[in-house]
Order: sequence, then structure tokens, then C-alpha cells
Amino acid sequence: MRDRLPYREWSEPTVPLAHMLAVARESKKMTLRDLEKATGISNALLSQIENGRVKEPSWRNVVKIAKALDLNLERLAACR
Repeated sequence: MRDRLPYREWSEPTVPLAHMLAVARESKKMTLRDLEKATGISNALLSQIENGRVKEPSWRNVVKIAKALDLNLERLAACR
């Protein structure tokens, strides 16, 4: 597992979106393939988002991912 902040330490709004999504997925014991099935977003794109290669994913995709991972959209909007 990559070196990431625990879920409980997400109080700072400067946590990168990519980092937050990856930690949330891992904490739910989901694979990229599982998230792909839940969102309809390709696992390749999900991987690129989580690794920061896609700097500004579309809000539509962020909403789909947030719903699948039960994440607060306001919290995600505050991420850098």
C-alpha cells in the first residue's frame, strides 16, 4: 500500500483529490475494477486520476466516484 494519510486525518482541505480518492477506495477494499463497475469509468482513467496524471478530472466523474465511495462532495470540492 502506498504511503497515504489515514482516512481520519482528512481534516485539512489541502489533501490532494487523487490521494483522497485512492485512500477511500482502498479503505473500502475496492479494486480499480470494482470501482470501474460501480461508476462506468474505465479502470485506466481511474488509475490516472488516483495517481495524479489527470490533474483536473471532470466534475461528472468526480460525482460518480464520490457516490460509489460514499464521499462528501463538498469535501472533494475543497481538495486541491
